[in-house]
Amino acid sequence: MRKTKKLAEKKLFYNEQNLSLIFSSTYDIIFLLSVEGKDKYRFISVNTAFLNATGLKPEQVVNKYLDEVIPPDSLPLVLSKYGTAIKSKTHLQWEETSEYPSGTKTGLVSVTPVNDENGVYNRLIGFVHDITERKNAERDLDRMNTQLRNLSNHIQTMSELERTSIAREIHDVLGQQMTALKYDIAWLKKRKDLDKEMTERIEGMNSLVDETMNSIRKVSSELRPKILDDLGLNAAIEWYVTQFEKNTGIKCVIDSELEDHVFENAVSITIYRILQEALTNVARHSNATQVEIFAKADPERVVLEIRDNGKGITLEEKQKSTSYGLLGMKERARMIGGEVVVEGREHTGTRVVFTLPLKQN
Repeated sequence: MRKTKKLAEKKLFYNEQNLSLIFSSTYDIIFLLSVEGKDKYRFISVNTAFLNATGLKPEQVVNKYLDEVIPPDSLPLVLSKYGTAIKSKTHLQWEETSEYPSGTKTGLVSVTPVNDENGVYNRLIGFVHDITERKNAERDLDRMNTQLRNLSNHIQTMSELERTSIAREIHDVLGQQMTALKYDIAWLKKRKDLDKEMTERIEGMNSLVDETMNSIRKVSSELRPKILDDLGLNAAIEWYVTQFEKNTGIKCVIDSELEDHVFENAVSITIYRILQEALTNVARHSNATQVEIFAKADPERVVLEIRDNGKGITLEEKQKSTSYGLLGMKERARMIGGEVVVEGREHTGTRVVFTLPLKQN
């Protein structure tokens, strides 16, 4: 009998030693609570990690009740979780942020109810994995991403303003100068003293001026389509698709319901630029022979869809860090609260869908 008792005491000693070693050596917070009634918990013991994380001293925690240790703002959540764990007799985990003398701490908390020899759950053992640094890093990253998006938005806006200014300058100033040259050439052609060589040179000059004027119109339209400002998005889409079909030989089918809709300038130019980029990708990469463009709007959203019958974009191509066209479309959409989804299946083509929820008054 005495030998059995000594063995039990020895086993208990080793268990306590092991528990003490775990308590003192782990980087995670460990605490043990006594359950002394509904919403009444008392700290029996905590490890060094608990004290280091909270900035509290042992005498401020051990043998103190929960409401004497846990910050008031965190207490309702903690009491609710502890009560649920005991009632369900199961392990429970959650994320918790609390303000302690050491500062604001965020941790993954897990508690497990422990019962005595009579089956009464009178203990709670808890563990906290400190994720404060990770959360701070995530917040810093979110803040940086927001700043980058704001910067990108500003750059895009300034770029569009600059495009508009340059397009107007090219169209108005160079266009007027070319028109003046046309008048001068027309005056020269009326002269009676022209020989054959001079007549041919004048005709060549006239043709060159015509080509230059066409180039001016083309460059000006690429920078900022005047039709977008004058006649609206629907007309700009139809004009651009017609030009694309003429230049590439790729058959285009348009089904647009935007004729009666007026959008904010930022929305119109975003939709137009996404269409431009999508069709540019079709011409460069798809080997398609046909493109279908669908555009529709209702009080809740506007949708633009471009489908081709080409080889289909692959997952690898979509995920390439150098796919600036795709990234640009997605970023443009994101800046006004929209979304671009790109899907592709081998030999069945690529589908680009832009969706923008419309603000409700």
